Amino acid sequence: MKLTAIIRSWMGVYYSIPKDPVPGKGNGIMTQSASIAEAKQNFKKVMHGDDAEYEFLYDLSCLRCFFEMVDLEIFASMAGIPYPELRDFISGERFASNSQRIRVIHTLQKIGLRLAEARY
Repeated sequence: MKLTAIIRSWMGVYYSIPKDPVPGKGNGIMTQSASIAEAKQNFKKVMHGDDAEYEFLYDLSCLRCFFEMVDLEIFASMAGIPYPELRDFISGERFASNSQRIRVIHTLQKIGLRLAEARY
């Protein structure tokens, strides 16, 4: 069985929730953790599925946690999203449209490719 969780961040706390209702457990499952790694572990504990396959998706609120070295103003410019909007997406004050999420993902992929090409 494959279980997918979405990890969100709010005020320095990480929450993991199932993407879809879990048979026998419903929709009300949520874990609260101090780190992303702990959010993953807690989700697995709550699900009691050692033999399950897990997939973790990350909300835009986690962007800053993964890439704290990235200047968000430059990132927003690369993604073609106004910086105040990106900041609001990350803080959870607003939600990104599907096209905005796709632009963020493509920008992350471009940065990843550039970093992968670096040779020393």
